[in-house]
Amino acid sequence: KEQGNPMHPYSKFGTGNRNTLKDAPKLKGLEVGAELLRYYNRYYSANLMTLAVVGKDNLDSLELWVKDMFEAVPNHDVP
Repeated sequence: KEQGNPMHPYSKFGTGNRNTLKDAPKLKGLEVGAELLRYYNRYYSANLMTLAVVGKDNLDSLELWVKDMFEAVPNHDVP
């Protein structure tokens, strides 16, 4: 999306619209930003993630890079 034509519809935010992201939640007393953070804090957990790595470098190097980049992902042991 970042490299595409900014005038093309694909370059725009593709999920939701003003009604689903602002008006409807407001009528229900919901604040979308707070709900997104609540969801993130509950479900963004390493134990729910899978990572596939493909590269031309040797396995030891790839493993070091992956650990360096992803070891900070929290693990909340979400069932």
